[in-house]
Amino acid sequence: MFIHAPGTANASTNTLWLSLSDVSNGWLTLTLNGTQPGSNYTLLSQATLTASTWNAAGMVTGAQNQSWTAVQVPLTGSVWFVRAQYDSGGTGGGTNGGGTNGGPAGYGASLWLKTGSVSNGVASLFVVNSAQDILYEIQGRTNLAQGDWISYGFVYGSELTNWTPMSIFAGKQGNLFLRIRSWQDSYNSGIPDWWWLQYFGQITNVNAYAADPAGDGYTDLQKFQMGLNPTNYFNPNATTNFFGCLDATGTNIVLEWSPSPGPVTGYVIQHGIYNYTTGNYDYTQIGLANSNATYFKVVGAYTNTSAQDDAYQLQAVYPRGMLSGASVWYVGWYFSWGSDGPPYGPPTPGNFWANADATGTNVMLSWTAGSSAATNCLILRGIYNPADYAYHYTQITNLLSLA
Repeated sequence: MFIHAPGTANASTNTLWLSLSDVSNGWLTLTLNGTQPGSNYTLLSQATLTASTWNAAGMVTGAQNQSWTAVQVPLTGSVWFVRAQYDSGGTGGGTNGGGTNGGPAGYGASLWLKTGSVSNGVASLFVVNSAQDILYEIQGRTNLAQGDWISYGFVYGSELTNWTPMSIFAGKQGNLFLRIRSWQDSYNSGIPDWWWLQYFGQITNVNAYAADPAGDGYTDLQKFQMGLNPTNYFNPNATTNFFGCLDATGTNIVLEWSPSPGPVTGYVIQHGIYNYTTGNYDYTQIGLANSNATYFKVVGAYTNTSAQDDAYQLQAVYPRGMLSGASVWYVGWYFSWGSDGPPYGPPTPGNFWANADATGTNVMLSWTAGSSAATNCLILRGIYNPADYAYHYTQITNLLSLA
């Protein structure tokens, strides 16, 4: 049995009243009559009229261009009493909007997810107690022991009801745990409330353009845009250990670097040609590398001696297109000797040592790799020549770099 009680008077209309449209699948589908467009209303419910208090069952904003608004309320018992009342406090409206004490929109009845159906790998969901035009994110995990929630999509709150339908691709991964997160920005700071609450514990005394607590020179807004914790120090300096060398073809240049810290989304590689008029290098982008890459091959780059005047530049890319400082490798350094010293090529293998084994005739060699991009290791044996006081080397083997 279902009974509904008349609503309390609206401040701007004569009467509110509820009419029942449907009862199915654990939902009460109702029509709230007498609503004003943009006004906020609270839905209250209880299982028995002898209860001393009414419980919040949802909130809704009056539909545009009409005097009635469709709502849904979850049904948890066989007997249910529902009423509606005008909410005079708060602004911004919506299911979660307009607190009775004049607080920011978005805080009222609890936000939760209801599963409609799962078919052909697609899950139909309802965001219950949604607010109109507020952005919501569905997040999921296949295991609650995982460290992070993965985003499954976004949806804006319905303008007509206190619930919003959406669908996500669930795949065939077995268990899937879902949650809903509101991206409401109550004070137009450019940062959603959930971020302020997670890192600062409140939303009423915040400044997106203030220096973050870590003291690394970034604002809270910049840390949010880069997907970083504002309390952790972050310094996206130029990528380290950036160098280049010719591969075995003698025409391709292999550029290599060490991974940059933080949430890197990729790397930008640029080629610079020395401009004798300005005395500077003119750079153009020649490639992109993904976030887990540590080297990039420039095919056919070295074709004549003019390439010795060229340079290559590398920058790490962070969320929202923010770039790290630039690392530069000058091709001429690789080919020049004299006062510039040896060529600036890949790092040499380290910890190289040798000793005789138990036979007394075999020599054991050991080392650590100098570069993750190395393909082979050449072993050379040198014989000292007293005539010129130098060692003369000959190659004795060629090993894979994993040896």
